[in-house]
Amino acid sequence: MEAKAQKKPISEARAWCYVIIGGILEIIWASGFKYESINGAIVLGMIFFKEPRSLFRVACIVGIIFAVMGLKLTS
Repeated sequence: MEAKAQKKPISEARAWCYVIIGGILEIIWASGFKYESINGAIVLGMIFFKEPRSLFRVACIVGIIFAVMGLKLTS
């Protein structure tokens, strides 16, 4: 029977670096919701998760895109 190799614990400084990096990534991830494209998520779902691709659904996505463009152009 082989003995398991003992893992060396990480230093306190390295642990704090992980916490800080995790906090920064959390802020970036949360602020990304402001720029999230609902249409992009729908299209990716159609491509990668085989969600339905009906003509009506695609027409609705195109309508949303034009509506958002219209709002951006008028404001």
